[in-house]
Amino acid sequence: MKETRQPFLLGLLAIASILGFSFYLQYVKDIFPCPLCEVQRLTFSLIGCFFLIGTLLHRFRFIRFVLWCFISLSSLLGVVLASKQVWIQIFPEAVKGVCGASLMQLLHMLPLSNVISQIFSGTSECTEKGWVFLYLNLAQWSLILFIVFLLFSIYSFIRECRYQK
Repeated sequence: MKETRQPFLLGLLAIASILGFSFYLQYVKDIFPCPLCEVQRLTFSLIGCFFLIGTLLHRFRFIRFVLWCFISLSSLLGVVLASKQVWIQIFPEAVKGVCGASLMQLLHMLPLSNVISQIFSGTSECTEKGWVFLYLNLAQWSLILFIVFLLFSIYSFIRECRYQK
């Protein structure tokens, strides 16, 4: 039973590290997220919730299958969001949105359909590259991490199908 919990626990620890580091950048280094970054952070949190559920309910095979599917879908959503931000950073002239409003402010001011449209069209804040590590900025690192979680969840799902007792 221990081997069914380990992948979920590993993923949970990775997500906790990612979110912890993002809060460190925000509250200690004053690198504030744009609305698209906030949605990516929420997507990481969603994946983390699925990993937490898997860590707690790893004994149930059906739940493990469902969770790996949800983690894959959430990771795919993250890939789409991070890809959009990387694209916005490569082509900043395509941005139509204005800066200044956080995700929560947008949700209070506009209907949900307009908020989604505003997030996907990007803002001038989304074009900023911000923190860089190994020549990659936060959006690029997010894209890589979402791809890693997607591949990890697909691998774990296939492993679950093949090697289950």
